[in-house]
Amino acid sequence: MKLFKSKKTTRMFAMGMVTFFCLCANILATVAWFTSTRSVQNDNDYFAVENEGDANIESVKLYKFNYSETTYGSGDNEITVTNYLSPETGEVKKYDFNETEQKFGEIENGVFIPVTVMNIYDPIEKVIKQDSFSLLDLNCNAVYEITLSSTTFANCDLNVIANWISTKTKESNEIFLTDCLDFDLYFEEDLLETNPNFSSIDPETGDTITKMYYPSYISKNTSLNENENIYYKFAYLSSLKNSHPHFYGNLNKPSSVSLVNGTPVAKTFDANGKLKVYVNVNYAPNQLEKYQKDIYENNIIAVYDFSLSFQISSSGGNE
Repeated sequence: MKLFKSKKTTRMFAMGMVTFFCLCANILATVAWFTSTRSVQNDNDYFAVENEGDANIESVKLYKFNYSETTYGSGDNEITVTNYLSPETGEVKKYDFNETEQKFGEIENGVFIPVTVMNIYDPIEKVIKQDSFSLLDLNCNAVYEITLSSTTFANCDLNVIANWISTKTKESNEIFLTDCLDFDLYFEEDLLETNPNFSSIDPETGDTITKMYYPSYISKNTSLNENENIYYKFAYLSSLKNSHPHFYGNLNKPSSVSLVNGTPVAKTFDANGKLKVYVNVNYAPNQLEKYQKDIYENNIIAVYDFSLSFQISSSGGNE
């Protein structure tokens, strides 16, 4: 994995597109890339939210891991060291979607600063670590928190569908995001400490091991903040799965993929008419092995070519 960024390096950007959310509701195309440089420009990526019917998308938030960086020099001699080998110096942050800028980011000194949505992924990591390789070590996933609201529904059936945008095009140094991305869907109850996946039995001592979702660089005696709790739990839960909803691997790419196995799930809006849905997106390492050589010769851009739709109906089956 390359650890340096310089103004002399080739800049890479995520291809722009508008993603519509309809409720029904369509939401979300993720910015993603993997490249041998750390220098990223995503000035032309954006998405839009559109609500229909008796339910709305009230907010969309992003949880991501930020590695710490140190900058040396200035001007053309500026070099930034990204501390990939010291994740304990990084942090998990939550970002709002800025409707004016049409991007995720934050306001600093009155200026909006956009953020990259997913950290870089380097296929050579899987070759180096082999059997010990884990995406958990890379913190490259993104977690989206989508808050749905309704004054009509109390109980509902929810279907979440990833849709392939077949009209997107790419250049020779680009790939489609649907060819390398895994999706996982979660809800607030998955965050509860009572989730059986968060504990395990030590086969040697018979003792119960708790807080299995803690990364190796954080002591289990440390209390996680809210952002860390959400990010690490969903990253861990996704790492336990042998398969994930995805578009790749089919002779003919499907036009859509259900994130709930095709069967709507029964959900309940809270007393304030809110329902939170979480989507974890991460790279599919086996799909990226073919780029081990190319990634060191050229920047590779992952082009948005999907959206997510949230379809809500009454439990009785009426939209």
